[in-house]
Amino acid sequence: MVELLVLVSGAVAAGLSVYRYVAQGTQTPQPQVVESATAAPHQHSLRESAQDTQQKWPGNISQRTPVDNRQIESAGTAHPAATCSAIPRTQETKEALQRGFSSSSISLGLASTGLLFFPPLQYASVPALIYMGAPAARQAYDMLNERRRPSRALAETAVLAICLGGGWYLAGSLGFWLYYLARMTQLNRTRIQTTQSKTSVIPHIACLSRDEEEAMVPTATLRQGDLIRVGTSEFVPVDGV
Repeated sequence: MVELLVLVSGAVAAGLSVYRYVAQGTQTPQPQVVESATAAPHQHSLRESAQDTQQKWPGNISQRTPVDNRQIESAGTAHPAATCSAIPRTQETKEALQRGFSSSSISLGLASTGLLFFPPLQYASVPALIYMGAPAARQAYDMLNERRRPSRALAETAVLAICLGGGWYLAGSLGFWLYYLARMTQLNRTRIQTTQSKTSVIPHIACLSRDEEEAMVPTATLRQGDLIRVGTSEFVPVDGV
């Protein structure tokens, strides 16, 4: 029982240190959504026209922008689509983390059950530990072969080898489980923050100009052909010409 407490406390301390490293030092790839190939050019051209208007007529503090989806579609066919080769593979990263978390959960269940109830069951967690440690071992080998210097992956491989050689399968499984839990938590937190930052930039209301009268309406109620009034340095709520 004392050995179990020592192993669990050591694994918890290792997992917490890994979580602090992931939360503070590791940058998780942030999802980047490409809305349209024509959205950015139109917003850029609208901002340039606003600046030119302000320079020519300083008294004019706003301009009117009609919303025309047909012109947006025709402009999209005239310009080639942008190449997005630098977008991180967020979906693949999430799937890899889910596979690792599932494997570590199975390994942790087998190791803990074998340690408490049926000792031979501990050895069933060894294949899962080797599967989870294989990427780090491959990365450590590549780093040593190409750059001739050790890396963090080499330290992880050494710790895993010590756990396997010493029979501390529960400590290794718990460390992997805490590591993947921290990575998934950080990824979900980053995705939520990115989504909130994107939605906070878009104005929720717009100044609708109709029959020489202006009224503040929700952005979602704008339709094709509406005239909206956009002040200087304000964000355009929709794409238009």
